[in-house]
Amino acid sequence: MPFYNRLHHANNLLGVTTKEDIKMVRNMVLGYMKNPRSLLLAVVPANVDIATQEILEMADEVDKDKVRTMGILTKPDLVDKGAENAVIDLLEGKRQSLKLGWHVVRNPGQADLDDKSTDREAVEAKFFKEMQPWARIEKDKVGIASLKQRLQEVLAGHVRREFPEVSSLRLLCARSKLMRNRSGMSYRLVSKPAAVSFQPSAAVATL
Repeated sequence: MPFYNRLHHANNLLGVTTKEDIKMVRNMVLGYMKNPRSLLLAVVPANVDIATQEILEMADEVDKDKVRTMGILTKPDLVDKGAENAVIDLLEGKRQSLKLGWHVVRNPGQADLDDKSTDREAVEAKFFKEMQPWARIEKDKVGIASLKQRLQEVLAGHVRREFPEVSSLRLLCARSKLMRNRSGMSYRLVSKPAAVSFQPSAAVATL
């Protein structure tokens, strides 16, 4: 389960889950979000006031320059009439601007899920093609297919930026090991580099 989903799930179990449990999950989520190599996908419903969304507050705590956060809006079909322009302003960067921008997807409703013959992407594509005012949004900002492409681009750029640093850490470790082998002495770094578990090729392939 994605880490923020755990936080959301815990918040919905008040009376079953203790406040200490919620605090523990929140701290765990923040621990991952604070990693400067992490990309933050803030998923929020389009039919609510984003100012009340805890995930955006958490992202702001750890990414004050808003360079690692991408906003993902869901449920555009449930936005009240007359409130659509506020959502479109987000997508166009007119408010709550993020360097990685905002994207909107229309996930299947319960009726779509019950109908096994429903083509998820076809239903979504029809919605963003025919329903106003959503049809006027730039096509690279709507739909799951363009979101996958956008995430691949963002991840590839992130890997390119981080690769020199990762390579330097590995080189430092290799030199340290060589020095130990040559000297025959016990030698270790005063500050051990953080373990790097990022696997870009696998990550891009699974998007």
